[in-house]
Amino acid sequence: MSRLIVKNLPSNFEEKALKKKFAEFGKLTDCKLMKNEKGKSRRFGFIGFQSEKNAEKALEKLNNSLFLNQKVCVEICKNFTAELKKKEKKEKVDDKKTTNKKDEGKSVEHHKDGYWVKMRGCPYSVTESQIKDFFVQLQVKQIEILKNKEGNKSGFVLAEFQSEKDQKQAMKSNKDYLQGRYIELQVYQQNFKTNLATKLNKKKKDVKFEEIDEDISESGRLFVRNLAFSCTEEDLLKLFEKVGPVSENTIICDGQTDESCGYGFITYMMPEHAIEAFNSLDGSIFQGRMLHVLPSKPKTSDEKPEFKHHYSNTSSFKQQKEAELKKNAESSHNWNTLFIGGNAVADAIVEKYGADKMEVLDSTKTHSAAVRLALGETEIVQDTKKFLADNNISLESFNYPDSKRSKNVIIAKNLAASTTSGELRNKFDKYGKLKRVLLAPAGTTAVIEFVKLSEAKTAFMKEAYRNFHHKPLYLEWAPLDIFKTTEDENNNDKKDDEKDTKPEGPSSSAETMTLFVKNLNFDTKQEDMKKHFEQIGPVINCIISQKKNLRSNNMLSMGYGFVEYQHKKDGLECMKKLQGSELDDHNLELKKSEKQLVQKQTGRKQAKNQENVDDINKIVVRNIPFQANKHEIRDLFETFGELKTVRLPTKLNQNLNEAGSQHRGFGFVDFVTRENAKTAFEALCQSTHLYGRRLVLEWAQTDSSNEESLKRKNTEHYNTLSKKSKSILKVDRFEESLNNVADNNDSD
Repeated sequence: MSRLIVKNLPSNFEEKALKKKFAEFGKLTDCKLMKNEKGKSRRFGFIGFQSEKNAEKALEKLNNSLFLNQKVCVEICKNFTAELKKKEKKEKVDDKKTTNKKDEGKSVEHHKDGYWVKMRGCPYSVTESQIKDFFVQLQVKQIEILKNKEGNKSGFVLAEFQSEKDQKQAMKSNKDYLQGRYIELQVYQQNFKTNLATKLNKKKKDVKFEEIDEDISESGRLFVRNLAFSCTEEDLLKLFEKVGPVSENTIICDGQTDESCGYGFITYMMPEHAIEAFNSLDGSIFQGRMLHVLPSKPKTSDEKPEFKHHYSNTSSFKQQKEAELKKNAESSHNWNTLFIGGNAVADAIVEKYGADKMEVLDSTKTHSAAVRLALGETEIVQDTKKFLADNNISLESFNYPDSKRSKNVIIAKNLAASTTSGELRNKFDKYGKLKRVLLAPAGTTAVIEFVKLSEAKTAFMKEAYRNFHHKPLYLEWAPLDIFKTTEDENNNDKKDDEKDTKPEGPSSSAETMTLFVKNLNFDTKQEDMKKHFEQIGPVINCIISQKKNLRSNNMLSMGYGFVEYQHKKDGLECMKKLQGSELDDHNLELKKSEKQLVQKQTGRKQAKNQENVDDINKIVVRNIPFQANKHEIRDLFETFGELKTVRLPTKLNQNLNEAGSQHRGFGFVDFVTRENAKTAFEALCQSTHLYGRRLVLEWAQTDSSNEESLKRKNTEHYNTLSKKSKSILKVDRFEESLNNVADNNDSD
């Protein structure tokens, strides 16, 4: 724990001295000396450290040490979460029950039924005969003299009568004297009123907790306060992600100083996780401070004025769609940094080459407008990449869409070709101070860096999808390490030198080995799986295949995965030693796999990794639009070199004799030379769109086994089709025969 309590402090010890004493062991997040209403010290205080290690050091060295010649006691603060409170209450109730049983013994059983009268103020030497003499006219059924914890008489006596009349008659002796002692009587009803009050209070508390749970289950959002001012959004996310997946986390910052205000908001994907976090983390200690977690209302237009749209019921669909896009502007599926709209490509070509826009967009028999736009986009993307590299921007950071994103660097896309850096600066300068504005030569992509995080966020939320030069402005957060440092450049130079000095030979991927792991437990995590296989040797990557649960939107394990070893010998040894080994009560089945694992990389990056294969001139082109034809694909790739063949497989369920049969959305392009294939691959794999669809390129596999498997699948498919057609013909003939019989009967 990172929070300490210091007891038995000197009465004249000040808070500054206490802070100075503990600051020697590490960074403090909280220091408070408790005082009474008059401002005098209560001789104890609380210390909060940012890390638990520093708190442990302070505890070891300062516990039982002397502060102004007075011995001080340093202890760890306890959590006050709802779960711990419930446990403590249960323990207290159990302790009370055990003590009552010890003190009262069998008398507890007699308290359940009967007509009892409680006597108060009896002498300690009182006996049962004296009590019977006190109730002379009545017959006492049972007498119990109560004792305290030490076993001595307490001055309280319980007397049981046979009927309610006798109980009322006995109450008339109230305030009489017994051996000179003043006796008070009261009807003993097993503390019915007090039990009723406690039950009512419990019911009220339960109702309050139920209302809180209902509020959280509706919104799934929590308000967290009393955070350390040095706490970041990443620290807050790590704490609350232990309970469940978080969709949004924000720490509110001061607009002027850009420093944390000490509170923030957490939104869970599933409301059940928000309820669990409220019960487990409210009152817990985090970075030396005790967190206070409260239910928060769902995000409304009042909280975020940038999302405030007053659309009536008669408003157009376009305006409502724009509002939805603005709300989801920060979503990661929007992040395609090198995206350029078709109109912007046409404008850039016209401005660069001085051609007429009608000539660019006009299709003829020999030249297609879609191919012109695709080649123009490819040229603009290459120029943009060169511009980014010249301005010390890391191009590798864009290959990881799931990587962490910056909070003060914005990438603006879909800009008009006539956009200038001065216009962009004027547009974003009103939200705060800008550090730099970089505009690509084509004017379609820009990088904007703010000085303060809060100003960048307000600019992003207000300007996303807003019209700029009659076009919607697409914004995305840049990767966290977008700008190169001098150290990164030196490391890259060293890597390049190492690559040059390495002898030519088999690629590094050939030395690795990937295993297919079957019969995994659905609850097994990737970390546990990786630890299990690291017994043999170093593991490069470990992946468990998952699918999305449509009901809860959570990712579910499919029961199998892949493990990639750094050395092939470790993979072979693993198949011998860990075959049938047990992991989470499941016996694993291992097989060799030809798959090469690449974690958190786009399809473009995966395709690049296959580039090392020697003597391959054929490229697989996926995601081809159905309106594109073979002639357009040939025109697109012929600009990079001479082609052997271009093939677009047609759909199998279509009649082969039918003219103009539709292709299946992918094709194969085979170049004459390897160099031409490589240049075409590098140019078109970035962000080339044909008829609005992005082309996905991969190196074709020339393994004969793959060709044989494809042939086998095709023959099986045709065989099934022929069987179905035969069965359909039989059914048709049977129906025709039945119809003929019916016609003959009608004629008769």
